[in-house]
Amino acid sequence: IPDISWWISNKPLAVIDAKYKRLKDKRFPNADAYQMLAYCTRMSLQEGYLVYAHDAEHRPRKHRVRNADVTLKVRTIDVERPPEKLLNQVRQLAEEVASRNQLAIEPESHSEGAAARTASLASAYALRV
Repeated sequence: IPDISWWISNKPLAVIDAKYKRLKDKRFPNADAYQMLAYCTRMSLQEGYLVYAHDAEHRPRKHRVRNADVTLKVRTIDVERPPEKLLNQVRQLAEEVASRNQLAIEPESHSEGAAARTASLASAYALRV
């Protein structure tokens, strides 16, 4: 089961899988690619997102799967950043995914409680990396 899937009217629009590890080089693990390919194939999606803790290059990448009509997009999030900057990275990713599907992201309030929960989640995430 993917970590995040975006649906409207029982139709899948996007799939995102968070990986609790850092990328060590330009390649991502084959097992991650096969897993995302399976999600995309099952959901009839042409692209899927693999999200890792930040890597050395800090740049988006994409990989076209040979003999399949699927593109894997690799994104990173720097989980060591302050909560408000971490939230901004997550929002940018959500906006990218939404723009691919012509969806709108509703603005949310950034209360201290939300920031504290994000900081707690980021700390837990960083401990797993």
